[in-house]
Amino acid sequence: MKLKTNQSGFSLIEMMVSVAIFSLVITIGGAAVLNQNATFKKTQHLREINDNLAFVMEEISRHLRLGSNYNCGSSLPIEEPNDCLSDAEITFEHVFGNPDNSNDQWVYRINNGQIQKSKNSGSNFPLDLTPVEVEIDPDLSGFSVFGSEPNNGFQPRVLIRLAGVINYKGQPTPFSLQTLFAILIFSSSLAALLVVSGGGINSTVFAKNQLVASFLAQEGIEMVRNIRDNNVLNGDGWGGFGVDVIDCVGGCAIDPVDLAISTNYDLQYDSTGFFRPSLTAGLFQRTITVYFPGGFSEAMVTSEVSWNHGSTPHKITFRENLFEVTW
Repeated sequence: MKLKTNQSGFSLIEMMVSVAIFSLVITIGGAAVLNQNATFKKTQHLREINDNLAFVMEEISRHLRLGSNYNCGSSLPIEEPNDCLSDAEITFEHVFGNPDNSNDQWVYRINNGQIQKSKNSGSNFPLDLTPVEVEIDPDLSGFSVFGSEPNNGFQPRVLIRLAGVINYKGQPTPFSLQTLFAILIFSSSLAALLVVSGGGINSTVFAKNQLVASFLAQEGIEMVRNIRDNNVLNGDGWGGFGVDVIDCVGGCAIDPVDLAISTNYDLQYDSTGFFRPSLTAGLFQRTITVYFPGGFSEAMVTSEVSWNHGSTPHKITFRENLFEVTW
């Protein structure tokens, strides 16, 4: 028997094809890993910026709630209260300020794409509150003051709108925030219960929408509180409040500009920079419910903002109990 030995191997073409396929797989896989890592870093960075913006809004709201003599920065003299629909500045008397001193007004302003703060009536602004990566659009941002003038029968409220871009490595990511603060006139404060429903942060878009929704939900609570306070100041009391919000027992929508009540739950971001109820479908839907448990001496207010991230629904809910008060 004669045995044949075969010493032939792969041809040059086969080796070249194999190496090419292997290189292609490694290149695609490596690019995917690098892209995923870059996306994660961007998400984390934008999340930190969003947290900073939330802190700035909380800083402003905390001082505005306890202040007095609200005035838009372009109105003079700045120590006298005055309403405005939109302005780049807001001035007010701090809770520990002296109403007889016109040089101790606190001022928040939008300037050079940043929010700045002054404690001496705008003589100097030593600190930017927003990070350098944030660029605020002055045309779509501003402060609105309603009901600040004395003896007008309305409780003051301040609407803050911030819109602009977050810059990360030359890539701008747009954002828009809006919230309303009803100024407190009562010494007692009520704690709100925050219930957040939905999954964790899985994208920069979700992180941005979650932050916007949280402020819109808080705004819903503030509007109902402002309606209550207006009735107290007007002498209509708790009964007037109940009449005004009777349409909210089954759920309603409230306009942050004029406090008009409707069933237009969709929120549209209009050309003036306001999130307002609309008949046109929007990304966010807000439903405000007022429930009177066991009579009309207490009102349970729920403000729920919902939106879809892809095909997954999400919602953020704020709840707070308001009680009958006299003034």
